[in-house]
Amino acid sequence: MYRQLDQEFRYGGEEFVIVLEQTAILDAVKLAMYLGQEVNKATWCNVDLNVTVSSGIAQFLEHESARDWISRADIALYKAKANGRNCCFADDLNSEQLIQHAKKYGVENDLNQ
Repeated sequence: MYRQLDQEFRYGGEEFVIVLEQTAILDAVKLAMYLGQEVNKATWCNVDLNVTVSSGIAQFLEHESARDWISRADIALYKAKANGRNCCFADDLNSEQLIQHAKKYGVENDLNQ
């Protein structure tokens, strides 16, 4: 799923930013759900380690600054964390759109309904 134009950055202690150029927001949601599933399936060296993936997604808008864009993604991330973690929230989508998308790709358990 990784493309050469995709970029990832560490953004704080436990947070990362993944920049997906030329990507529709629903495709970004799909990738976030896929990454969450892969982390959940992973075997960790510390058997007591519980790793979850909460994702906040925002699509860059022409008129905004990078700071505003990251802020919208951060707000979506905190909504995911506040709703039980291990789920995905997208700034530009309502919950019904996310649920429909998750069902289409068979990952509805990754969404907090």
